[in-house]
Amino acid sequence: MEKVLSSHVGMKINEWYYHIQRFNVPDAEAYKEEIKSLLDDMEENQDLLLYFSLMEFRHKLMLDYLNPLENGKERANFRELAMKIKKDQEKLTGLLDYYFNFFYGMYEFENYEYLNAITFYKRAEKKLSLVSDDIERA
Repeated sequence: MEKVLSSHVGMKINEWYYHIQRFNVPDAEAYKEEIKSLLDDMEENQDLLLYFSLMEFRHKLMLDYLNPLENGKERANFRELAMKIKKDQEKLTGLLDYYFNFFYGMYEFENYEYLNAITFYKRAEKKLSLVSDDIERA
């Protein structure tokens, strides 16, 4: 079987993120599943796998935001994924570093860790010049 180009998967991840940003859960879920199936047949690209992990993290943040758990129930736990990403952070460059810090800031904010959130947002802000989406830059 022919390997799937990582550039093709990267474009799909960009489309997935578009739907995540707009809280379009059905399309975001569909893209996530499609991308997961493509990853099995994709040519090796560690940066793209990290990009996928970051978007998966953001996807979970979206779902948690849209469907907050009732009082007394535990919030979704992103620590494991965050730790995996954080472990690989030394490998992050450019846009991946921006996404890591921006999404981690969102996570900390949702957990009422405002000082930590500000720290991550400031780190992301330093990479803002790499972001082409005007809405996200705002």
